[in-house]
Amino acid sequence: MKLKTLHALRVVQQSGSLRAAAQALNITQPALTVAIRQLEDELGVRLLERTNRGVRASSYGEQLLEHAERILGEVERARQHIAHMRGQWTGTVRFSASPASSMVLVPRALESFFGEHPEVRVECPLRRLSEWRHSCVPMRSISR
Repeated sequence: MKLKTLHALRVVQQSGSLRAAAQALNITQPALTVAIRQLEDELGVRLLERTNRGVRASSYGEQLLEHAERILGEVERARQHIAHMRGQWTGTVRFSASPASSMVLVPRALESFFGEHPEVRVECPLRRLSEWRHSCVPMRSISR
């Protein structure tokens, strides 16, 4: 069982279509079909069922997907842990900014930040000034 195939199965379930999943995974539909069939052969069961709207997980596929979510989550946590040990930052930073600073200061700061920490995701919801005053939180949650 390969991690890539478990990930592919998850993408198929999310998209409901082999074609859409293949596009999202940046592979051909026949290559995706072969990978899923190999997994089905390995397990001796059908993981996907065709419907008039595409494909969906069979009961076996649903059970495997539950395990796959946990497996893939643990693999991602392991990668993040190793990255932290190597001194690389990963994860998500969330902050609020005033409308004025969102237009001028934030883009410059983020350009520099992303240059140094490309694996960190940043979320900055746009807010009205009255909301911003009440939701501003100091950025102390960035950890190494």
